[in-house]
Amino acid sequence: MNLALHPYLLARYEPERVAIEEDGRPISYGEFEALSRAMAHRLREAGLREGDICALLTRDDAASLAAMFAVWRLGAVLLPLDRRARSSETDLVAARFKPRVVASLEPERNAGGRLSLSLEDGGFRWDRGDLPVIGGGDGTALLALSSGTTGEPKAAAITHDQHLARVLSYSVSYPIRRDDRHISILPLAYNWGRNLAVSHLCLGATLILLPALSAPEELVAAAEDRRATSLAAVPHVSRALLQWAAGRPPVLGRLNRYFSSTAPLFAEERRQIRAHVAPCLTEVYGTTETGGLCVLTPEDQERAPGSVGQPAIGVEIEVVDEADRPVPRGETGSLRCRSPGTVRGYFGGGRADNERFRHGWYYPGDIGRIDGQGFIYLEGRSADVIKRRGMTIFVADIERALAAHPAVAEAAVVGLPTADRDEEIAAFVVLAKAVETAELETHCRIALSSHKLPQRITVLPALPRNAAGKVVKSSLAALATPTAGMAEE
Repeated sequence: MNLALHPYLLARYEPERVAIEEDGRPISYGEFEALSRAMAHRLREAGLREGDICALLTRDDAASLAAMFAVWRLGAVLLPLDRRARSSETDLVAARFKPRVVASLEPERNAGGRLSLSLEDGGFRWDRGDLPVIGGGDGTALLALSSGTTGEPKAAAITHDQHLARVLSYSVSYPIRRDDRHISILPLAYNWGRNLAVSHLCLGATLILLPALSAPEELVAAAEDRRATSLAAVPHVSRALLQWAAGRPPVLGRLNRYFSSTAPLFAEERRQIRAHVAPCLTEVYGTTETGGLCVLTPEDQERAPGSVGQPAIGVEIEVVDEADRPVPRGETGSLRCRSPGTVRGYFGGGRADNERFRHGWYYPGDIGRIDGQGFIYLEGRSADVIKRRGMTIFVADIERALAAHPAVAEAAVVGLPTADRDEEIAAFVVLAKAVETAELETHCRIALSSHKLPQRITVLPALPRNAAGKVVKSSLAALATPTAGMAEE
């Protein structure tokens, strides 16, 4: 089945049903389908055919979503790019994947043979008639960008069937409901925001598109005014809401579901968010290559406060040793997973990139364990391990300890190479209120073993993030303070 068939059928049988609300204006599934069909005609005239790659410079609006479904309608492969990215970045991706068409919704980005899909240029004819939905099934629908081991761009090749398997899992596990009015504030060019948006449209829900709002009070007001039932955020948005709402009853208490993903929240943060932001906080752990893997419900946050949840419907997770042998429950090892939504590899990926796909399993690079009730606990990422004085240190332990201090809003830890080829521990914190570094050092000495103590603690106004909201740890090393902090006892 083709992803585009779902809004197509909704438009056929329920054309007045509201698909999207944008700038306060409702867009019905009938209108959304007409817009997407017109774009598909335009793309076909430009030469896009089944199996071709179409790079789309994506905005966070209804037109971009319609363009995505237009690409799928033709059986072509979507390569989403962020229109806010520099031309040098998008040119690098285009050179790597060689799309037949690079489409834009902005006339000024129409240089170099790019096809403009702008609604403002008067180029659409709305009376061209129907256009069949072709392809789908095991054909590639989406090239979802991820960072490569060699520094080259890489993309998980997601088929229509795999994407639809994720949609069905989300509908049961999160859950996503047909009568939802979901607020979308996440970038559509990135996987978490796009997955949720596409899933809601495939299931017949209403998507409320809002820009990335700078003030928590604006988001809370919008959720109230537009009768929202669900919202998804990344941790730094939740922390901003929590700081604004501190001491109040839940400011988003009318939501049925408040999703958080891209990085785990700490147990105490979850409690505070449930108390002051949204009691229905649901945490989701997943990857670009798999979609959602685990779900941690509000009830389970009390039963297993340090966990990232239990496997989502249709997902199998194991913990294995270095020889890929399953270990007993409770023991730590490498996580691996498989599901109908897991990709088979990266598009054109080399041996180094595809090494994580072995024997039908995907290895996300996380270290963890599974308890007797099936809850998954992450100890850290294989890339987030510091080797110091012959000891293996998970940065998550140090980040968790720092975040437990009431003056710390956020914390990130990296290892910095030393002249003797060892590593020292550098911690970076964003403060919720003023505190001396010496107090944080004392807090660490109480909370951590001596070999885990940071040698540097640097206070930053904000942690560096990418457009998807993830902390860019590679940018932190240059920000470390030159003075040493704590030494091992």
